Amino acid sequence: MEAKDYRETDVEGTEAVLIGEKGRLRNFGLFLQRRGSFTRASSVGFTFIELIIIITIIGILATVAVFKGWGSTNPNALKVAIDQVITDMRFAQTMAMAKSVYVQVSFTSGSRIYRLGDEARQLPSGVVAGATRTFSFNMLGEYPETTDGYLTLSVGTGTKRIQVYAKTGYAEEN
Repeated sequence: MEAKDYRETDVEGTEAVLIGEKGRLRNFGLFLQRRGSFTRASSVGFTFIELIIIITIIGILATVAVFKGWGSTNPNALKVAIDQVITDMRFAQTMAMAKSVYVQVSFTSGSRIYRLGDEARQLPSGVVAGATRTFSFNMLGEYPETTDGYLTLSVGTGTKRIQVYAKTGYAEEN
């Protein structure tokens, strides 16, 4: 290859002539030649101020994340409990129809434990039943009462209610 002269300028504006091949990376102290570039090399990395700002932002986000959940229960626990109980009530209906027997789902006031037939079940941490209630489903899957049945579940200050319709036995969040 043919040697050519390249002009480079350092950080202080001093100009120098470098001899070398075109496109070859050469470093002579403060002078840097890049593939036909005739200006000083761009700086790479972050400044000290940028690093401090990034660390501060990460610290603020971490603090918010820690304190958001501190001292409170899982915000989804009540929704999970509602879904779990409704699913178990529908399962009790299915069992009653399949076995041609009555199947009960029983709750005790202030307790996380409830019974589905002979089996004990547990609500998510912090969720309790609001009243002692028993829901019976007959061999047709019906809730054989004259009025709808209600069950209140609560966690902390939040409460939700499940309604079980008379005759049909259909359970849903109310």
